[in-house]
Amino acid sequence: MNSGNILIPTPIPMSFLALGYQRGGIYEGPGSRGISHLMEHLVCKTFDPHQTRLRSLGVNYNAYTSDNRVVFWWEGLSECVEQIAQNVVDCVCLKHNLWSSAAFEAEKKVVLEEYGDCFNSQEEGVGLNAGRRYYNYFDPIGLREDIEAFTYEDSLRESEFYDRPDLLLQVGLSGVELPYGLRPQEEISNRLHFEDRGDYLQEDFPRGDKSIVGLLSSKPIAEPIYSRLSLGMKCLNGGLESPFYTEIREKRGLSYYSRGGFSILGTEILSSFYACTSEARTQELQEVYQDLLSKRFEDLVTEERFSACLDGTKISRRKGQILPHVGVQATILAEQDPFEDLDSFTFEEIASIANSHIMGIDRYVPLFG
Repeated sequence: MNSGNILIPTPIPMSFLALGYQRGGIYEGPGSRGISHLMEHLVCKTFDPHQTRLRSLGVNYNAYTSDNRVVFWWEGLSECVEQIAQNVVDCVCLKHNLWSSAAFEAEKKVVLEEYGDCFNSQEEGVGLNAGRRYYNYFDPIGLREDIEAFTYEDSLRESEFYDRPDLLLQVGLSGVELPYGLRPQEEISNRLHFEDRGDYLQEDFPRGDKSIVGLLSSKPIAEPIYSRLSLGMKCLNGGLESPFYTEIREKRGLSYYSRGGFSILGTEILSSFYACTSEARTQELQEVYQDLLSKRFEDLVTEERFSACLDGTKISRRKGQILPHVGVQATILAEQDPFEDLDSFTFEEIASIANSHIMGIDRYVPLFG
């Protein structure tokens, strides 16, 4: 990962500001799983005194915790973001308004409720439990017992890490100076390895007359080829006319949807495919996925289909250039795998990458609800 201040000039009078920190599930181990997410909530409280002004200026703001980042962001008209930017940056970095013990306890309850919400559906519960079972990975949502054990005093100590961001991303007409500069980033040590653990810590989720069925990659992809992989996945599973949808939904009526995508864990990528079907048809759906993934990319995707998906990706990139502030995650990913060379993507290249990193039933394990 690159460190530093990313300033993207824009000709439109809109600005975006984001502070990024090296936190998230990939950095968390036993005893701290879910702490990054809780700290995200708490650090947001430091700029609570400015909420009314943010509202009056029409400046939107939020934060998120991903596998390898905690990000706080603000966006709006440039003249409005410029009025508030230094204030909110000072709040986050200088900690003028640290939370009280009562506020900490209340926010911890909120995070535990959000934790529970993640297991309210079979679809989310299967995905989260699969990461625990096969990779000992607990997602940024973490583990309930670790969140419950985190104390107010722990949160004050952890807050010191947020004095200096690792990344300052700005889109707009002018920039913001940070009080202490940036913290140098370190390369993530990929600690994921596949292991089917029978004693994994899991959470319960609803089960009815339908089940999630699919396949999860057992071979992480530690290569900066995300945009190419993404295009390959779109060709295979994007839209009702895609090969996977055509077989699963249009021909067989097995499911309303087919999910095909990637989870980005630090610098590694995991692919997965899954859908929901009735209990009586789970085996049929599993066999369809196995059959599709035993083929080669060029057996399923025509050059005409590839060209249509590539053209759509180019349009999406043009939209991002018009409003680049809406794509903070895409911008961060682009540090590793730039989309600027879309015109050079060829059917042969994408087919080769897909065959090496997506196709092949031997790289997947069953995913059952």
